[in-house]
Amino acid sequence: MVDDQAIMDAVALLVGGTVSPTKPHFYSGFNVGDATGVAGLKGCWSTVPSSGFGELPMAMVMAGPFIAKIGQPEEEVERFRLLVAVAPVDSESDMPSLIAYKKILQQLFRDHMQLGLAYGEVLQGFIVAGTPGNYIIGGTEYYAWDFTLEVTREINYTYTS
Repeated sequence: MVDDQAIMDAVALLVGGTVSPTKPHFYSGFNVGDATGVAGLKGCWSTVPSSGFGELPMAMVMAGPFIAKIGQPEEEVERFRLLVAVAPVDSESDMPSLIAYKKILQQLFRDHMQLGLAYGEVLQGFIVAGTPGNYIIGGTEYYAWDFTLEVTREINYTYTS
C-alpha cells in the first residue's frame, strides 16, 4: 500500500513540477527550467520546509484527516491539505493572484485524475474545498489558499487459482 508521504510527493510533483536534485521533497519545474508544474508557482513542498518558503508563490502539501470505509477495504478516502501562499499580507495587490489559483488548481486535478503511482492501487485526487485567508508560516503571515484534497485509494485485487 502506498504510504501518505508517497501520496504527498505525487501531489507535489503534479503541482510543483520536476523533483529538485538538491532539496528532498521539493518539486519545482520553475527552478529546473522546464514547463512542469502549475504556471506561476515557484514550486511545491511535500514536507514542511525547514528554511521557510523562499520565493513566492509557493505551495505545500500536508497530511489531513482520513475517512475509512468500514466493510469496504478495497476503497479508502483520505484528505490532504494543499496550502498555496502567494504573498506576504502587507501587499494588497497580490490578493487577485490568490483568487486565480482557485480555478487553476481545480482544473489541474480534474485533468490529472490519477496521481500516477504504480503500486497496485488507483489513486484519484480532487480538490473538494478551499478557504482563502491569512496563514502564518514560519513566523510570516501570507495570503494563501488552504485547499482540501480528497484522495481515493482503490486497491485492485488479483485472484489466482
